[in-house]
Amino acid sequence: MRLKAVVSACLAAVLLVAGGAYAETTLRFSLWRDLNTWDGTMAVIDEFMRRHPDIKIEVEVPAGAYSEQLLTMHAAGVAPDVMLSEDEPFQSLIEAGVFLDVTQLIERDAAQLREQIEDYWPTQHEVTIYKGRYFGLPGQVGGGVVTYVNLDLFDQAGLPLPADDWTFDDLVEAGRRLTKDRNGDGTPDQWGVALTTSWPYALNWVWSAGGNLLNEDRTRSVLDEVEAIEGLQFMSDLIHVYQVAPAPGTPGVDWPGGAVGMRFLGSWDFGQSLATLPFNWDVAHLPKHPERGTRGTRVTWNIATISPQTKNLEAAWEFVKFFSSIEASRIIWEQSRMPFPPSVSVARTMVDPSTPQREEVMIEALLEYGRLQPITPYWNEMGGVFTPRLAEMLQGLISPTAAATLVAADINAILGAGQ
Repeated sequence: MRLKAVVSACLAAVLLVAGGAYAETTLRFSLWRDLNTWDGTMAVIDEFMRRHPDIKIEVEVPAGAYSEQLLTMHAAGVAPDVMLSEDEPFQSLIEAGVFLDVTQLIERDAAQLREQIEDYWPTQHEVTIYKGRYFGLPGQVGGGVVTYVNLDLFDQAGLPLPADDWTFDDLVEAGRRLTKDRNGDGTPDQWGVALTTSWPYALNWVWSAGGNLLNEDRTRSVLDEVEAIEGLQFMSDLIHVYQVAPAPGTPGVDWPGGAVGMRFLGSWDFGQSLATLPFNWDVAHLPKHPERGTRGTRVTWNIATISPQTKNLEAAWEFVKFFSSIEASRIIWEQSRMPFPPSVSVARTMVDPSTPQREEVMIEALLEYGRLQPITPYWNEMGGVFTPRLAEMLQGLISPTAAATLVAADINAILGAGQ
């Protein structure tokens, strides 16, 4: 039986008849409406209810800011039984008591979970842990950042696809050959590179230069150290020195329209790119630092969690285990063609030699140089001080050294206040 969703302004509720080991249990499951994976997620719910006919799943899609709605429902004592969480607000919501510590459940069911846990991506194991305890299992969406390449523009410029071990220097050279003033007005209307300027994407350049945002135990910012500043400097130089990337707000920068040679986007953009990009394209690894040979890709994952308010713990846990399973990954991939599932083995099945895109690059990036975002309970506050300084730097209003120094000081004040 196919699941039928009824979506209102506040909630999307889904009901199916059930009957079996849980005495007509109803679970409320909260998530956001991700169009890339919605059909696959609904298919997973269908399959779970087919296997557990006594458990009904009601799907809720809160209106407004998702994490804030979870916090509001928890405070009002009406939290859903099961919730999908993004990794960025995960720790702050744990501190607020929104998610249940499931460490004992994982230990109890270790034999049953062993195969799927061993099949998770290394960073997925890390993302579910806070202060040595587990607060969920990996959700079904995530991945890392790679280089998306407009093959048509590369062919026109006589450029080969970037090699797996290409460097910052190679990126600059390709960018120069791709950047063109096609209408002769003195301003480029075709760019070699368009940077993704959201602050977490800056971490790719910081890591690739050998730096970091925080120290190992995430108690202090190290963005003002030499290597981290070098990564920010390279971002700035792509715009202001090499002039192969536009400053934020530059008009006419059109990646979907085919006027940009390279973008640095997530594996979560892969499915949408397949469906919408009108030109030939492929993916390549991120470039390495030319001297250190280092690189790092920002990795982010969702987490399936349980509310401590649930009155149906065993049923909720059964659903979370299935939702995070290899079988669920397979269902979502078959339905949505959306990388990356929380299963290395299923991800490997997405590699299709008959397609123009090298899906294996995304797998290699996650396994070889994927790095989880250095999340703390103060992630939003950290972003609040990083974002404006990054914007000023990319506009050429302040130097990378000044931006890094100011951001590090502000983050240290935030972390110090939270100790």
